[in-house]
Amino acid sequence: MEEINIQSIFTTSSKKYFSDYGLQLAASLYKKTGTKLTVYSEDNLEAYDNLIKIKPLKHSVQLSQFQLDFRTHYGSKYQFLPYLMKMDIWAFKIAAQLQHIEENPLDSALYLDSDSVVLTRKFISEVNYLAEKAKNVDCGLFRRKSNYLHPETGFIIFNNSTELHLAFLDMYRKIISGEYIYLPSWTDSSLIDDQIERRKISYIDFCEELGLKSSNPIYESNLKKSFIHLKGRRKGRYSRIKFFLGRYR
Repeated sequence: MEEINIQSIFTTSSKKYFSDYGLQLAASLYKKTGTKLTVYSEDNLEAYDNLIKIKPLKHSVQLSQFQLDFRTHYGSKYQFLPYLMKMDIWAFKIAAQLQHIEENPLDSALYLDSDSVVLTRKFISEVNYLAEKAKNVDCGLFRRKSNYLHPETGFIIFNNSTELHLAFLDMYRKIISGEYIYLPSWTDSSLIDDQIERRKISYIDFCEELGLKSSNPIYESNLKKSFIHLKGRRKGRYSRIKFFLGRYR
């Protein structure tokens, strides 16, 4: 039986977000691959410890203060701030990725956004195929540079290295200090793309490698039959019902 050729699969999620979305990722991943999802969280997720590996987010206090400072700074304008500029939301992804890199210095790993679902066992062979392509670089991702503002970071393969660790330390520093504001968007994706542009992270762009042209390259790739990242109308209140009825398109 084929196994995933990476050491770990991880994500980050608050308790509420995990119960809404992450639970179906964890359950589907374990059912289809036998792999437990590692979840970095600022909240207590012990109720799910039979299904996931729980990792307290060690930067949670600092991130909570940053979140408070960020929202206080923008005040009444915050609600009108474009979603792509709300670094108080995106900051937790970079913190979780940094922590995983620090705690697993020899690992290769797959980061998934928690609003995702594994559909079939073919997910294993597709991950192995992409991991093989990315084996000699720090990360493999769907960069979609030619047609979108920033990369797709719902699916990233990391191969740990000193360079990758230093790049993520720098990204986290930019978040806490607010230096990211020079970027066209303030997402975790934009910070990673900035490090790629600065040649601090070596990478393979799956979009370029596989000839993917759309803004949703995961769905355009061979992953579409085994994995879905719940975006837009797919990420609704009745996402689990739609999943079981096979209504994702």
